[in-house]
Amino acid sequence: MGKHLTHIGEYAFGWCTELTSVTLPDSVTTVGDSAFVGVQNVPSITIPPDVTHIGKRAFQCPVTTAENNPCYTSQDGVLLNKNKTELIGCPVQQSGIYIVPSGVRYIVDGAFEHCRHLTSVVIPESVTQIGHLSFAYCLGLVSVSLPASVTSLAGNAFWGCTSMKKLPAFGCMLDGTQCDFSGIYYWDVEAMLKEKDYTAKVSRTIKFPLVTQIFQKDCQPEAESFIKKNLSKILPYFIRINDCDTVKGLLECGRFVTKRNIAKWIALAIEHTQSSGDFQIQALLLDYCNKQFSPTDPAESLRL
Repeated sequence: MGKHLTHIGEYAFGWCTELTSVTLPDSVTTVGDSAFVGVQNVPSITIPPDVTHIGKRAFQCPVTTAENNPCYTSQDGVLLNKNKTELIGCPVQQSGIYIVPSGVRYIVDGAFEHCRHLTSVVIPESVTQIGHLSFAYCLGLVSVSLPASVTSLAGNAFWGCTSMKKLPAFGCMLDGTQCDFSGIYYWDVEAMLKEKDYTAKVSRTIKFPLVTQIFQKDCQPEAESFIKKNLSKILPYFIRINDCDTVKGLLECGRFVTKRNIAKWIALAIEHTQSSGDFQIQALLLDYCNKQFSPTDPAESLRL
């Protein structure tokens, strides 16, 4: 490559499978998305000291980084940002069990894509976000330990992981939007749902929306039992994120919110209103209480 080259663009060397050696000149400062995607026969690529931006899926072979690079580092060929809070890329040659370094918070889009020889990945509780296609087409992947710390999981994170008998997060979509039961992408979703296992240690932001949608769609006794047992966690969760539709759905089924516990949920909704300024759920719960339980204290029906 030219010694004055500063930028390597998207897909610049993508799928150049015949490449066996790559040397980046010290003049390079940025590497675009998928710049070397599919380049898998290179023993290692060294990231020069002045590189300040590396795109997603830029490398799929082992990398090393210049010691004085201020933005990136590497660990056993795996590319991370300098403070090791983001895992950016794992070489496709990685095999067996891989333990994500403690301290990583974000597994970047496509970080483990096409790592066919991985069989298991251990994710530490420091991880909160798993990006799009992070483990896509890891054909040998059998298990992933997904901690409850994960609060953002891309719907297609495990796309094409055909060796997994059970998906680690019930296969739901969660990208800042409400989980959509019809949007589940996974090949073995039917088998997963037949297991009706809601005891897995999965973040509530993933589990609660999915279980409530499963119940509303199929009225599974197992889902109903889980909701009843965990209502003291589930309903406050939906109140605090201001999910009026789900709260309304739980009210309409008539099995969860009772005369015995309605006052507690109204109090929580009022607390939420004071901080958020949104009266929707509070009004919903008060209306339900007035219609179903006819409060004896007239002031109760006016608590807005």
